[in-house]
Parts: sequence; structure tokens; C-alpha cells
Amino acid sequence: MSEKKLALVTGASRGIGAATAKYLAENGYQVVGTATSESGAEKIQAQLKAIDAANAGIVLNIADAEQTQTALAGLLSEYGAPYLVVNNLASLEITYLCVYRMMIGRMWSIPI
Repeated sequence: MSEKKLALVTGASRGIGAATAKYLAENGYQVVGTATSESGAEKIQAQLKAIDAANAGIVLNIADAEQTQTALAGLLSEYGAPYLVVNNLASLEITYLCVYRMMIGRMWSIPI
């Protein structure tokens, strides 16, 4: 695990999400950016790893509950709980239900 603080940026394959992920990566965060497709995750991966090899792109498709659970479990297992979550998804309610509820128990259990 990197010594940098971890930022999770949803919808990071283009637009504001991509710009936010790039900015955070260039300013000292380890960034995991998400996309709803494998090609989007590969694009994020290439852009972020060019800044720092510790960055990553992953598929996170909240329309698929099982895939979301698997992706978030993998994120928590490989990187730990994010210090910062940038929600660039279209629906805050769906994001809360699928992402934050799963991660909140992990975040509170981390010794500070």
C-alpha cells in the first residue's frame, strides 16, 4: 500500500471526473478512478499510471449490484479505505446505497 492518501474518483474516464483524478494524482494522492466499462477503466489506468505507477483504473458499474460489491471489496482489499471519495456519478442516492454503505464500516474501523 502506498504512503499517499487514497482518493477514489467515480466517473473518471472523461470530463470533470478525468480532470479531477488527474489533478489529485498530480498533487500527491494515490488515485483509483472508476468507469462503467473495461475500456474506460483501461483509459483511466493509462492516464493515471503515467503520473504514478501506484494509481489505477477499475470498473465500477453501480447498475450491477454484484459487480459493485466485487469491485469495492477488491478496492478495500488492495488499497484500503479511501481518504477521499469524489462522487462524479449521476445519482447521489444510488451512489450512497451502493458505495458508501459498504465502505462506511471499513472506514470507521481504521485506527487513526
